[in-house]
Amino acid sequence: MAAGTSLPRPKDTTMHSPSRTFTGFGFLVGLLALSVIGCGGDDAGTGAPGQHATGASGGVSGAGSFGGQGAASGFGGQSGSAPCADTDAPDADGTDDNCDGADGVVGTDVHVASTGADTNPGTPDAPMRTIPKALELAHVRSAKVLLGGGEFEVTSLSQAGDIEIHGGYAEAFSGKRQASSSTLKASSPEGVVVSEASSVLLDTLSIVGVPAKEASQRSSQALVLDVGSSRLFNVHVEAGAGLSGGAGEDGAAGTSGKDGNGPYGATQLSCDGSIQPSFAFGANAGSKNSAGAVAGNCGSKIAASAGAPGISGGDGANASSLASFENGVLRWSDAADAPDDAKPGFGGAGGGSCAPANLAAGAGSGGCPGSPGTGGESGGGAIGIVVLQGKLVLEASNIRTGFGGDGGNGGKGGAGGPGGKSGKPACPYGFDCTQITQTCTPATDPWKSNCAPWGGVGGPGGDGGHGGGGVGGWSVGIVTIGAATSEYDSATTFDLGAPGKGGDGAGGIRAANGEKRKQWALP
Repeated sequence: MAAGTSLPRPKDTTMHSPSRTFTGFGFLVGLLALSVIGCGGDDAGTGAPGQHATGASGGVSGAGSFGGQGAASGFGGQSGSAPCADTDAPDADGTDDNCDGADGVVGTDVHVASTGADTNPGTPDAPMRTIPKALELAHVRSAKVLLGGGEFEVTSLSQAGDIEIHGGYAEAFSGKRQASSSTLKASSPEGVVVSEASSVLLDTLSIVGVPAKEASQRSSQALVLDVGSSRLFNVHVEAGAGLSGGAGEDGAAGTSGKDGNGPYGATQLSCDGSIQPSFAFGANAGSKNSAGAVAGNCGSKIAASAGAPGISGGDGANASSLASFENGVLRWSDAADAPDDAKPGFGGAGGGSCAPANLAAGAGSGGCPGSPGTGGESGGGAIGIVVLQGKLVLEASNIRTGFGGDGGNGGKGGAGGPGGKSGKPACPYGFDCTQITQTCTPATDPWKSNCAPWGGVGGPGGDGGHGGGGVGGWSVGIVTIGAATSEYDSATTFDLGAPGKGGDGAGGIRAANGEKRKQWALP
């Protein structure tokens, strides 16, 4: 709609003022009277509102116009003042059609101002203060609510029957109305919640939400409609920004496996208080491990086999882009935690028996698995209007939203713990025992047996899985739930903020970014 163009009137609300256009009918009658009567007396003009009026002009009797404007001067049919109408529906110009001092029906319609008091009768001179109380009185009177200038903090508007709220008035409740003059300010990210009514008309006002602040309500909404039908005319709706989701927690690293004890392999491996399967235990000297890996062999100079690494855990799934309406707000579910399915490492094979006798050592156990990472939280949306039931119609309105919140990154899985070491081979009589170290390398092997007497080290535990990434919050003008519907005319505009970005998931795969939509229907 071009700047400066008057907004259309609501189709089902009478907002047109009576006609004030007058014709030259009085002028023609005056000329006719002059040709017939000639010179006349100096008569005073007469005429009741809406009646034909006569009068004198320069000694000539003339007929006034039939314009419904009160007394009219005789010659030329000039216009006078308008008659008073029986009713006075709110109109864009705030015209006092019924001559009671203000727009609306004074004494019936309920006038509200930010400087008023709820103990007042709701007249222009003594307005009420809060909209919920005004709606209660308007319901009793079968009347409308008219808002003056200022900001009105609102949590919910719950009233049976038909609700009409007309805003944008100046202090005197007359004159041209502006949507920016009357603001309904939401007290929470849930927005202004309207419920119980059969129908709702909101006209020439602003509804402003607040940014999301808490993890329990990461979306910001300006208006929620839970009514039979609703219509917004010349209404500015503005939602705050969504809150970004938090990152998932990284998993803890697994603890190390146990070392062998002399010729005996390490057993009873406990990870986070839970005894691990027997495959994680280290084998005794001269024995294969549970996976069949061979023990050390001194004659062939074959070192004992180390245990194989444990299996790494699976990754958590990224969050879904499908939203739901929960706890009063639109929300996206958080990403999945990685499952706790990583396995410990296998125990090592035992060391070989070498001369001098009884030198072989048992193997170390496998390391404990790393803990899984948790999923990232999804970002909150920036939503102008949520329609829970009925049909919403917008005319000549505007919806603006803040930014959607970013999704949180998934937590990284913890690294598996290292495997345990072998037991220390026995020291033969007369041998320098300082040459027998706990950990053997070919360079430090005093018997040059390729460390065959030493048991194999345990395998490292599996790494924990990566938590999924949270999705980015959406930026949406109107969200309808279930069977609810919405439509808007060509004069309605949308100014939507950027949606949020998705968080990092497993393997560097990001969760979905948020989207920007004028309308979005959810099942």
